[in-house]
Amino acid sequence: MSLFNRCTAILLIGTLLAAGLPISAKTHKGDTYLAEGRIHESHREWDAALECYEKALLEDPAELIYQMAAEKAGFQAGQVHLSQGLKLRQQGMLSEALAEFEKAFAVNPSSAAAAQETRVTREMMDRERQRAAAGQKQAANLRALTPLDEYKKDERDRLNRILAVPELKPLNPERINLKMNNKTKVLFETVAKYAGINVLWDPEFTPPPKDGFNVEINDLTIEQALDYMAVLTKSYWKPISPNTIFITMDSQNKRHEYEEWVAKTFYLQNIQTQQELQEVVNAVRTMTDLAKVYQFAGQNAVLVRGEADKVELAEKFIRDLDKPKAEIVVDIMVIEATSVFSRQITAALASTGLNVPVNFSPRSQIQVQTSSSGSSSSGPIYVPLASLGHISSADYATTLPGALLQAALSDAKTRILQAPQLRSVDNAKATLNIGTREPTAVGSIQPSVGGTGLNPLVNTQFAYTDVGVNVELTPRVHDNGDVTMHIKLDISNVAGSVNLAGITEPIIGQRKVEHDIRMREGEVGLLGGLINTEDDKTVTGIPGLKDIPLLGKFFSGDSTTHNRDELMIVLVPHVIRRPEIGAENLRPVATGPQLAVHLSHAAPSSDTPKPAGAQGRDGSAVQTSAGDLPATAPLLPSSLAPPATGTGEIHAHFAPSQADTDAGSSVTVPLIIDGSEDIASVLVALAWDPKMLVLTGFQAGDALARDGRQPNSTNNIQNDLGRASIQMDLPQGVHAASAGVLVTFTFQAMGHGTAQVTVSQLDFHNGENATVHAGNPRLMLNIK
Repeated sequence: MSLFNRCTAILLIGTLLAAGLPISAKTHKGDTYLAEGRIHESHREWDAALECYEKALLEDPAELIYQMAAEKAGFQAGQVHLSQGLKLRQQGMLSEALAEFEKAFAVNPSSAAAAQETRVTREMMDRERQRAAAGQKQAANLRALTPLDEYKKDERDRLNRILAVPELKPLNPERINLKMNNKTKVLFETVAKYAGINVLWDPEFTPPPKDGFNVEINDLTIEQALDYMAVLTKSYWKPISPNTIFITMDSQNKRHEYEEWVAKTFYLQNIQTQQELQEVVNAVRTMTDLAKVYQFAGQNAVLVRGEADKVELAEKFIRDLDKPKAEIVVDIMVIEATSVFSRQITAALASTGLNVPVNFSPRSQIQVQTSSSGSSSSGPIYVPLASLGHISSADYATTLPGALLQAALSDAKTRILQAPQLRSVDNAKATLNIGTREPTAVGSIQPSVGGTGLNPLVNTQFAYTDVGVNVELTPRVHDNGDVTMHIKLDISNVAGSVNLAGITEPIIGQRKVEHDIRMREGEVGLLGGLINTEDDKTVTGIPGLKDIPLLGKFFSGDSTTHNRDELMIVLVPHVIRRPEIGAENLRPVATGPQLAVHLSHAAPSSDTPKPAGAQGRDGSAVQTSAGDLPATAPLLPSSLAPPATGTGEIHAHFAPSQADTDAGSSVTVPLIIDGSEDIASVLVALAWDPKMLVLTGFQAGDALARDGRQPNSTNNIQNDLGRASIQMDLPQGVHAASAGVLVTFTFQAMGHGTAQVTVSQLDFHNGENATVHAGNPRLMLNIK
């Protein structure tokens, strides 16, 4: 076969393959296998299709069609086995997954992915065999981890174990009421002991020159009390664990030395442009004095590192700024109405006036000359003087006017409505162009003058003008629902064309308005309008005759035309998303002095608030929060209050929780518990108004009685301060587990009004020295 014939055959085969046409192979049996394989291929049964194609290749190994079909089926079958193997491995079925990967490699040896997954799966099986030998059995989800996934998991676990800034969690979260007069260290240690936290002092701590302060703390949380004393004593404190604080002098150097730094990444969800992200970063850096603020535009993220309070303040600013933008939809209606009214009434002999020409048509016997050459009959006619005597009226002719009767009426109305709708986000320009783009010549124009064959387009540039409905809108949505819009509206059309220097240019008619307007949501506002009215009346006829009454109508004509064009441009804004600005974004926050950012936090919502309405006998409010013990009267030694926390649940309440009594009389009220667990000891602390009540005694109840034996009790009753603490310990080896009366209190009423008794601390300790807190029951006594 010659080279030309070979090239022709190759091109023919390539053309047929590209067209998707089947080609008959050399062997009938091979073609049969090929047809069977294509049936399996249509059902995506790639293994069966590959088997058929391979049989076809055995019949004719050199056949190109068989080779291409086998290659395609081998690739697809390998991908199916590879995908199935990945699914099995994700379920922890490593042996089954390895078998699928090996099949994928067998049917497609060129698959690098199959070889890679086979190697990785074998490494995972070796790892699991080693774990099994060591007695370590893993769950299916852990067996499915590849070595790389396992490393990433360990890395994520390490990152998740990074601790946040320590948050103070005192054992006694109740609000504090204290009156103290002492030195700096004693003040802090007293509050710390009350709350059940530890204090570490800076070895270089130097008390103020005047180290003695009168402190009165009323209804404050532990953090607020510590901040209060820090301001008073010019000290700086920070938590280093949930139950430990560190205290040093408040100076710039000490803050730089001890103030906690944190790093945080903020992912902004509503920022759309690089400019907005840069503005957020600049605002945060300026308002918080953070030196390390970095933006990552790829993820719309802001990375921050600095003092904990500054980073938290930055978080507030970012949350306030990263808000979904308001959105509006504006209905734009361009209404154009045109009406043309025309009326013509004519019934006359000469409606447009009398115009009767008289023509000279001489008879043949009269000698005339048409011109000097005589070659044209349309020239002037010359009559010899000798023939003037022979001219008569027969040599002249005229045309008489005809009669006309006309009554025509035309009334045409046209109404055009263009109503595009445009949606836009707050403070972002939206553009809408509906129509065509017409080319117009700009720059220099070379006319086709002064030579043959010059092209008028030489040295001519063209620009394209948008013709149709063109809208540019920039809205601003206000929090009350009003919308301020800057709108540019251009309604144009091609009104005709003009030839300039050999180039046909379009004449573009425009209706254009650019305006700033503020409207309410849903308000129909007229942006612009135009009314054009044109009245034409024409009267024709014979002068004099047309003015004759009645008869004048036969010598005149009357035509009346009335044109009216109206154009209105109407806007209707619809707010579909309002600005999400709430009270939390508008309220101011305290950030500390000028040289140091310091944020103070309110008590968690779980704290029990002070009830309203309780009054003493003198009308003053009764202190209802726990605490209020002075530094010289702690509840009990810390050795009697183990710090561990149990997992049980105990509920306590007074029965009744409200009672009436008379001034000077006694009232006995039991404190009842239910849902108790294994109890070895109980700590009960009370607080009341010493001007209203006196605690005259207490009696342990049956909830702690076992085998007739009562618990041992230790008490610290201070009626002058309205405080008491009672510790009840069961004998060694005896544990109580039943519900009932825990303790009965007896009070004597001293004044008139409403008095409240608050259990400020109620802790149960089990045999394993774990603590269960039982809440803070309250008793209201109405003293008459």
